[in-house]
Amino acid sequence: MQAIQALASGAIAIVHCDTSGNTCYSILENDLITVTVNATVMYSSAFALVAADIVQLTNGNIVFLYVDQNADDMAYFVCNTSYVTQKTHTVLLNSSVLFKNSISMCEVSNGAFIATCIDSSNGYVRIYRVASNYAVTSTYVASNLQDSLHTSVVRSHANQSEFIVAYCYYNSGYIEKIETRDDTTITTIRASKTLTTACSGQSASLSYPENGNILLFRHNSYSAGEDIQLGVFSGNIVDRPKNKFIPAVTTASGQVNTNYWDSFDNIVASASNNNQSLYFALSSDGKTSFSVFLNGSTPRKIIRDNEGTWEYNSATSYGNETWSSATINTMWQAFKDAMGVSVNQMDVTQLQTLVKADFFDPTSVLDLGVVLHTDSDLETPQFSGMTINYDANSEWEECVCGVDYESTQLSDSDVRIKALAANNLKIKAL
Repeated sequence: MQAIQALASGAIAIVHCDTSGNTCYSILENDLITVTVNATVMYSSAFALVAADIVQLTNGNIVFLYVDQNADDMAYFVCNTSYVTQKTHTVLLNSSVLFKNSISMCEVSNGAFIATCIDSSNGYVRIYRVASNYAVTSTYVASNLQDSLHTSVVRSHANQSEFIVAYCYYNSGYIEKIETRDDTTITTIRASKTLTTACSGQSASLSYPENGNILLFRHNSYSAGEDIQLGVFSGNIVDRPKNKFIPAVTTASGQVNTNYWDSFDNIVASASNNNQSLYFALSSDGKTSFSVFLNGSTPRKIIRDNEGTWEYNSATSYGNETWSSATINTMWQAFKDAMGVSVNQMDVTQLQTLVKADFFDPTSVLDLGVVLHTDSDLETPQFSGMTINYDANSEWEECVCGVDYESTQLSDSDVRIKALAANNLKIKAL
């Protein structure tokens, strides 16, 4: 067995050789007993499988990447969730100097996937982007790295249109390198970190949990003895997104309850642009849409979820609406697309000049969207929170004796009431 991967259904996909030596895949149900697919042949060979990887795409299709050492091929095979073949054995690289035990793969945007390998003729690190129609749309070769040893790739959580690749090579000492690359123009490096290590990194695995840290597991065989090393790197080291719009929105814990608000008066943001850009938007419908505001004008919706399709307002005049589908069907991409239209950008100054008449009416909840943009390697915009001044209506609620107040009857005509909490206690005599 060369690779194993849990699928969205709970089943387990495996790449292995059958008894004849062919490269196959099998599917086990999550009980690890029931075999749904038993040794479907992807490539006829003779016990030549030396490396493999598996990824399930967002559309459900399963991609198998593998190396056959007899044919000197790195190839892939695709089936759907019913295990019907979508793409037969397809060679990405045929090379007699393919470093056969180091390949890696991940999904990127729009149903595409990235595959990486080492071509050891000149220490080449090769990266391939395969589109959803299985056409290779971009390739990259990092050459003359000397004695390249491993490569690993994962998709970025911080920016869904980027991926992170790690590789090790020798240049007067072994060097580990981590790069963030654009997932469509894979030659474009968004950020890079070079780590000089006393570790030959004969093999490695890269992981990017959603906590934002990057994990790099290495097999060290350079120093005396061998061991497994773990490198932990802050995600912002390699995910510094230059010249890109990066949105963030409030989670459930950050959502504001506005049930008893009559109106917004004004907003003061704790923010610093640092010569970069910072934009805001508000939602009063549970993040189904977000709006910006302009002093003396009505609110302008800039993105919306239109029955499952995320759209952005592409009209270039503030008072108009023209809805266009986001280039990727996510709220995050809708924000990014919207920021390409200048009237959708509400900066700190514009936000803080707003008065009561400029806002929409409060509903039951309020959510905040913030979009950051930087073109600097040294500076980033910063935002830590905002103060919202508002008018509130009042509501009579029954108090609980012993919780909200306590009472003592002093005489037939006198009662003493003592508030037990700072909850604006008022008394009605009936």
